[in-house]
Amino acid sequence: MKTNPKIIEALQGLYFDERVAENQYLSHYATLRNMGLPKLAAQKLEQAGDESNHALQLAERLALFGAPALAYSGKIETAVGEEMVCEDMLSAELPLEMDAVRKYNAAIVLCVSLNDNDTRDLLAGILKDETEHVHEIETAQNLIEMIGADNFAQAMM
Repeated sequence: MKTNPKIIEALQGLYFDERVAENQYLSHYATLRNMGLPKLAAQKLEQAGDESNHALQLAERLALFGAPALAYSGKIETAVGEEMVCEDMLSAELPLEMDAVRKYNAAIVLCVSLNDNDTRDLLAGILKDETEHVHEIETAQNLIEMIGADNFAQAMM
């Protein structure tokens, strides 16, 4: 099946970004679990799974077009480790998710302009998950602001 090279380029970029996000969520999951915050860790593991599923969907679409899903070779910009607190992790995650929402919206506009409705539908479904991730992160940040970081961490134990 053929498509416009601009759509392939957009899908490859989105695939790469999904792998970066998956990596970050898995790192945050492990750190939070080790810190004794299983509820928040479980949320990060679920988000990592979402990102992995998105990457798989994008890879399958790229394969349909006869194009490769480019190998992930990026790095997380923010350090990960015990010295990070929940606020740091959330602050590192939010820009990735906000950027994903922006990029998925742009890719959807591209698909519409090039009459690729099947790819548009795929991207719209992923966009819904990305928007939910933004909401989850912003909700956690608001809770930290309202009840304080210590109380938030206690609630996540």
